[in-house]
Amino acid sequence: MAVTTAINLNAAEGDYPFQHTRATKMLADGLNQVEREKQWNQRAVAKLLNYKTAVVLSHMAAGRVPIPIDRAPDIARVLKLNAGDFIMAVLEQRHPEIDWARMLSGARAAPKAKGSDSFVATDLEALAGAELDSLPQNVVNVLRDVVTDRNPSRRWMSLGEVPIVEAIRNHHPAGLTPVQRKALDEFLAKL
Repeated sequence: MAVTTAINLNAAEGDYPFQHTRATKMLADGLNQVEREKQWNQRAVAKLLNYKTAVVLSHMAAGRVPIPIDRAPDIARVLKLNAGDFIMAVLEQRHPEIDWARMLSGARAAPKAKGSDSFVATDLEALAGAELDSLPQNVVNVLRDVVTDRNPSRRWMSLGEVPIVEAIRNHHPAGLTPVQRKALDEFLAKL
């Protein structure tokens, strides 16, 4: 029986296929926090976790390799991360095609009474034309990415920006040179 993975590890994905996952961000933030608060560098943390070398931890924090599910509780304990949130993020990192939150909370749980939903959830459902729980997993994953990003407007385009960016991509698929970027910026400033 062949085993498949949800993450494409082809060269096209680059050397850091996990760098934008919530688990990687939590690990990197946790390492930065213990370095600030306790002056523990990655080598000290690796030693506490019984890793022979800190490079493994470094690769996980950079998103080069996935965080092992079985080590997630120990990592959370040492870095003082919320264990439940971190383990959930690691599960999502390893198998993003599975809706772990829904699966582990019991998909058969009693539905909420109408009117108890938040305005944001109601608004998103109206925009989606469906209940949030019925959205495809790839859409849910994008929503999670947006919510966990500290500055999503820098990374995500608004609907009004899409045609402009598509036009730039069509005419300049390799991107703009610094001179072209400056000319575009000057042109846009005049509009």
